[in-house]
Order: sequence, then structure tokens, then C-alpha cells
Amino acid sequence: MDIKGILFDKDGTLIEFHSFWVQAAKRVVPEFLTENQISPDQKHADVVMEAMGVFGDDIDPNGALAYKSNKEIAEEITEALASKGIYIDSRKAQEQIIRLFEKIVTDSQMQFQTFTDLPELFQQLKKRQIRIGIATTDTIASTRHCLRKLQIEDLIDYVGADDGVARPKPDPDMFETFCKAYGLEPEEVAVVGDTYNDMRFAKNCKGKAVGVLSGVSRKEDFQDLADVVLPSVADIFSILDQGEEKEECSEWQRSL
Repeated sequence: MDIKGILFDKDGTLIEFHSFWVQAAKRVVPEFLTENQISPDQKHADVVMEAMGVFGDDIDPNGALAYKSNKEIAEEITEALASKGIYIDSRKAQEQIIRLFEKIVTDSQMQFQTFTDLPELFQQLKKRQIRIGIATTDTIASTRHCLRKLQIEDLIDYVGADDGVARPKPDPDMFETFCKAYGLEPEEVAVVGDTYNDMRFAKNCKGKAVGVLSGVSRKEDFQDLADVVLPSVADIFSILDQGEEKEECSEWQRSL
């Protein structure tokens, strides 16, 4: 593959998903319920958590928190509460979800765990003249806070996130903006992510789909959409080196 640009998902791809987002959700949900004059007991908390796809400490790879936008998460929550006879406007819920998650995520006590030395990884990609982008359903504020904490913000060429304008993945807005900004052809861009939705995003945009097993998904969750599946972003050079050496795709096929 002749890759000139890489769009990385953030959660589950660059940073560890389960412990961080389950912890964040467990802190957000009681505040969300209280703001809406709903008793923050376990029964109501379970309704909201399960609407997000969180079951105890497990996350559904096809659940809302794993890949959906804040708007979609709010809609899932309000529909679940409505089924219990509790009615909240989804636009109000969206504002609350964004505000409460941003407050928790930017808390100095929240730590981001990564799968490799990201500054070193990105510096090596830059040496190869590869453009680096982020494509996430998280908000701009939360995303930039994370990138600053990880000391990689200055190494990233493009940040695509939930800004209220760009349509979320798998719609092509962020991919097309990235390509246009740096003169990239779709087939020159790899999308690296940990969900089936990331692979749909890549295919919708005619890019290369690279799944990683560091997040919420197992190999079979990518079904037949991933061009290659890697253990984590730490292994990204294996596919870049194959491309540079013009090797056959047998190693890729063995990865799937």
C-alpha cells in the first residue's frame, strides 16, 4: 500500500477505551439523572448505562458509547427512559451529555493510557512524510485536551471531531476534509480504528480499512470490511513497510 495519510480513531485506538470511558460514564450518569430530577438509583442508572451500551464493566462494540455521536447517544438515552415513562427532550439531553462528559474527561485526575509511545510513533510517521489526522465522535474540546495531555497535538495535521457541523462517521465529511486539505487521494489514506463503524467509514470513503484489536472489538467484529487487522497502532509500520517493499499481501491475509 502506498499510504500518504492516516486517519486515526481516538478511543480504543490511540487510548485505552474500557477503563477510561466506563469510569467516565459511571461519574456522568448520576449527575445526568440528578439534573433531570430523576432519582440516581441503580435502576435508573442501569437504564441509562445500558442505553449507551455499557453493561457493568463491559462495553458493547456496537453500542452507542463505542462509536456514536453525542447526538445519537442522547437519542438512545431519551428513548430508553421514555420506555420507562420518563420523558426528556433529546436536545436538552445532548447538551447535558456533552457538558458532563467534557467536565469529567478534562478532569486532571483522569489519566489516558496508551498502547505505545505515541509521540515517538507520530514522529516516525512524520519522518516518512505521512499526514496524520484524527477522526473521532468525541467533541473538539475533549479531543484537543486528550492530544495535549498525550503531548502529540503539535504532531497532528488534522483534528476531526464532533463540532456540530461535520457529520459523524461513517459519513465522509472528516475524510474528505482531510484529503482536500493535503491533496490526498482516497486510496492513499488509511483509516485506523477499533470498531466496525470505523471500517464502514473507510469503505464509504474508498480508503484503506485498518482494524485494531486494542479497543472494543474482536477480530470477527470487523467481519469482512477490514483490509487488515492489527493488534494495536504499535504495529502500524508492518503495513507501511510492506507497502514500501512492494511485498505481496500474504501477510495481510494471514492477519485477517
